[in-house]
Amino acid sequence: MPKNTLGKVYVIGASSFLGSSFYNFLKKKKISVTGTYYSKKISNLEYFDLSKFHSSSLVKRMKSGDIVFLFSSFSNVNWVYKNKKISYKFNVFLTINFFKALIKKNVKIVFISTAEVFDGYKGNYHEKSLPNPLCYYGVTKYKVEKFLNNSNYKNYLIVRTGQNISYDIKQNCMISKIYKTLQEADAKMAFDSKFNLTYVGDLCVSLFRLVFNKHKTKQKIFHISSQEIISRTEDRKSTRLNSSHLGISYA
Repeated sequence: MPKNTLGKVYVIGASSFLGSSFYNFLKKKKISVTGTYYSKKISNLEYFDLSKFHSSSLVKRMKSGDIVFLFSSFSNVNWVYKNKKISYKFNVFLTINFFKALIKKNVKIVFISTAEVFDGYKGNYHEKSLPNPLCYYGVTKYKVEKFLNNSNYKNYLIVRTGQNISYDIKQNCMISKIYKTLQEADAKMAFDSKFNLTYVGDLCVSLFRLVFNKHKTKQKIFHISSQEIISRTEDRKSTRLNSSHLGISYA
């Protein structure tokens, strides 16, 4: 069993879909980890308000050698587009200031970014592909990426991922969103929209190996994603066929 000798581990945004999945994964690995919540109160997590991180006891406890995974952000693409001011404040301004505080403490930063930093025209993007975000959510994530890449700090990683799914129907993943859409009488989906679906368990395994691997690398940006490309219409058919396996009755 891998043992964390790098310091304490913090999962900021452990009440989110990806954050909670990774937090629970670390707990099963017997890793001593502190997870946080903001709006969704969960008993085993610690309250953390990014806008008040300077006075947070959590941040005051952090020291050199600790690891911070940042999952927390406004990530609903449509909501972010309609609420650019507050999204910029949280996803960019507060996040960068929080990272500046961590840099002063020499804390390892693992920033969870997104495939939305690309425009989607070409596809099959790799870590050296040039970002060109079209949606505002991607713009906010890319601004933080540029801050880290342009800093003199070396103790960080940027992990980009796309659509992640879970077998838990209670999780607000893309499969559950598509299923809810299919319940609507006038449901419509773009037939030419193609993407990757990554099982969140695979994301957790890959992220764990990446961060806790003893082999050091100078590479700072990593993509964690399934290689299989599907379309929304193909996913729609899969949802119809497999909904019974998820305990869902499909009409």
